[in-house]
Amino acid sequence: MAADLAERIRWRALGPGRGAGRLLWMCGRMATPRLATRLVPRLWRAARDRGVGAPDWTGATPPRESALSPERYRTLLKQRATGTAFTSHAGSLHVDAPHGAVICLWNGATTARYTADGTPTRLDHPHSDPEDPSPGRRGAAVFTRGDRFSAGWLAVCNGAGMSPPRTSTPSAGPKNSFKPAAGAP
Repeated sequence: MAADLAERIRWRALGPGRGAGRLLWMCGRMATPRLATRLVPRLWRAARDRGVGAPDWTGATPPRESALSPERYRTLLKQRATGTAFTSHAGSLHVDAPHGAVICLWNGATTARYTADGTPTRLDHPHSDPEDPSPGRRGAAVFTRGDRFSAGWLAVCNGAGMSPPRTSTPSAGPKNSFKPAAGAP
């Protein structure tokens, strides 16, 4: 959220509202630092004129104003959490997240971290500490190099109302091909 605010402050002349930082971040990456002053406003206006409020598109062709080659644009898209989806189950969560994303699950104050391998899986929420005053308050978040997507109480940060919520249907059965993140218990 701090990064969202920083982008909104930097580009305040464009009049971005709450939740616009993710789209501004994407416009800045498509413009490159050298060309940002000229291209970010053009990319922003083109997106907003088309009703795009968040960088959650799946097309692999860069916008006309993008300064990136098609290959660099596809690399940028892989840094997004676009397509991430959660489906809740009793005590677990079906997660579909991009390869390399970090998945954080919590139950009260107890957390668990995993690294996604790009295949859908079902992950159990961690068991809460018996002394924890907030057991059962569960949630999840996926972080990529340039994006995030959340479930539970943190879901209010997903686009801040600028794009519809993402959902998915559960897979045929549980599969856990995710690896614990480095340093995770």
